[in-house]
Amino acid sequence: MGQSRTRPEFPQSASDMQRMQEAAQTAGVLQAMGLAAFVCDAEGRVLAATPSGLRLFDDGLYLRLKDEQLEMRASGSRTLRAAIAEMASGQRIGARLLPLPGPDGGETALAEIVRLGVGHVDWTGVVVIVRWPGSDPADRASAAGRALYGFTAAEAAVAAHLLNGLSPQAVADRMEVSISTVRSHIRSTFLKAGVNSQIEMLAAIRCRI
Repeated sequence: MGQSRTRPEFPQSASDMQRMQEAAQTAGVLQAMGLAAFVCDAEGRVLAATPSGLRLFDDGLYLRLKDEQLEMRASGSRTLRAAIAEMASGQRIGARLLPLPGPDGGETALAEIVRLGVGHVDWTGVVVIVRWPGSDPADRASAAGRALYGFTAAEAAVAAHLLNGLSPQAVADRMEVSISTVRSHIRSTFLKAGVNSQIEMLAAIRCRI
């Protein structure tokens, strides 16, 4: 993964360095919250991103980077940039929500665009957070697990079934695999989510969807 995606080559004046530092600090806070998010300037250029945000690029999900600007992978990039500019200008209060069509017509996510707080002396930026608001909690859990923690499709499916209240044995029956396979997937999700128990893993996903 190239550094150019998270550290665009802007002229390194004092104000530019301050902007990059503030963007990195904001991304650090968003990362601690477990969010797939991007810090952008008013033109939609990505100044910093969380690891789970960058994973969306790597997995070809929802968003891409072109000339350092954030774009929808499907149609609608002009709408996204216009929304970012609108929020950066302060013309709109609160957050702006835009649908993000999934690849190949898959599940739609949401881009939540929020203006950074006042206090940035030389620039105005926004945060773009990707959320999964679909009606099916299992679908949301699966999408969040894959984007936030890098779960494989099978691991995400196991996590989604557990979130729906199935026992590991019931998950094995539903997926037509052995219970040992399910337990192996569960252990893998613990490692990737940085948790030590099934309850912690499910809580980490539940609070992000």
